[in-house]
Amino acid sequence: MEELRKMDLFKTISSAPMTNVLTLSLKDPTDLYKAVRIIKNNPSVTVYYTEPDYLKEVADSISSGKYFNAYTLCISLYESLGKKILIKHFKGNINLSSEKIDKLGVYSVIVMLYTQNLIQEGSFSEMVNVNNLRNDLIHKFMTSMMSEKFLKKIKTNSSKLTRSLEKLYEIHEGVTKK
Repeated sequence: MEELRKMDLFKTISSAPMTNVLTLSLKDPTDLYKAVRIIKNNPSVTVYYTEPDYLKEVADSISSGKYFNAYTLCISLYESLGKKILIKHFKGNINLSSEKIDKLGVYSVIVMLYTQNLIQEGSFSEMVNVNNLRNDLIHKFMTSMMSEKFLKKIKTNSSKLTRSLEKLYEIHEGVTKK
């Protein structure tokens, strides 16, 4: 473990007493593959688990002006977290299998979260707005035609992206603990 502490990859390293279980957090999420290679080559580590900090990744993308990355990751998280929330919400209540929920697109997931009162109107509006901007961003990114007006819209709506994603994580945490 001492050799891991000497490396400049990790923000924190902790271990559970009397075990070989380590908890590591990276200084920079882009170093994940490098860290995994190092951990795999360490004979004292037999099992490892990585848990990316997607909220930080989105926030870092926004702060560094990588809006395409931020918006596309955010929408993927809306869909993934939203589906998990819906599966947990419907479990045992109605005949809506996880296979059916898994086939839903992101907009349908957002609408279902709202119609099932799992998100409030403000979060619903922000998520729909972010999804629409992501769609526009993809089309404009692919054609390399982004006006100043559109870029300003992307920048000014980035707070909605962060706020709505944090809210969805909060709901996900509450639902999965039940």
